[in-house]
Amino acid sequence: PDNANRLKDRLRAIGPTEVRSATVNGAMFYRVRLGPFAGVEAADLAMAQVVGLGEVNAVIVIEK
Repeated sequence: PDNANRLKDRLRAIGPTEVRSATVNGAMFYRVRLGPFAGVEAADLAMAQVVGLGEVNAVIVIEK
């Protein structure tokens, strides 16, 4: 959780952030979520900023 919270702090300037925990194959992981965003263009801009910070494994998740 410490690494996730550090990343959350780095991304806070881009948009709303939160850390969520998830259990995957019995192991606890912490995911940093950024958003929500008003639309695709805003999400794409945020993604470009995240990648610019060196987080090249970031993905966009669309929730309905």
